[in-house]
Amino acid sequence: EAMRLFRRGRNAGDDKLHPIAAFGIDKEHLSVENLYLKGFVEGGLALALKRGKPLVHRASRYGSTLIVERQSARSPLLKGLSEAVESGGHVYGQVPGLMTKPTEEHPESISVWWAEAVEIDLQQIGGRTWVLLKPDVYIWPRWARREASTFLDRRMRGRYNGPANALMSAWIELLLPGTPRHTDRTLTSFDHVAGPGNPTFVVNDRTGFSKGGAR
Repeated sequence: EAMRLFRRGRNAGDDKLHPIAAFGIDKEHLSVENLYLKGFVEGGLALALKRGKPLVHRASRYGSTLIVERQSARSPLLKGLSEAVESGGHVYGQVPGLMTKPTEEHPESISVWWAEAVEIDLQQIGGRTWVLLKPDVYIWPRWARREASTFLDRRMRGRYNGPANALMSAWIELLLPGTPRHTDRTLTSFDHVAGPGNPTFVVNDRTGFSKGGAR
């Protein structure tokens, strides 16, 4: 059926068909009016940022999130993040005493787990494209987040001012490690050669609060 529709469309007007080619994405394409494309680009950037890190990527209709990988929770790369969080420096664990409530959709009661995470959001501000990092605590399974609200409130309590700045700095250091700081970093989503199937991103770790502007 799909091939028949394709042939019908082609016969209707061959001049309307365009060859497959690389397409440059301008900052105008990342506006809130293009949420599907914005989410696609955010997903590619998240993959580029997680390469070589003890993180996993999860995408949903709400955006892209990078989450501490439980098998690598003791990785030395997570030392800075561990030092920045409260509760003894743990970045992953089981929510004590909490099990999911059986429902028609999820009839089995299972344990609830958590991990430090960061949401990746692209925004156009002042004519520039900004990567907004939003530290969070990821709950698995996803449908148990409401049940884990008491734990989340306790876990994230006090993440303001100094603690919030320390946590943000730890995530920046994890995602964009090395020196010198405040320089452009060229990242690709995958290991192979850059091209249409392997998008390239140029990211600078200078924040919006850094003196002298940012990118």
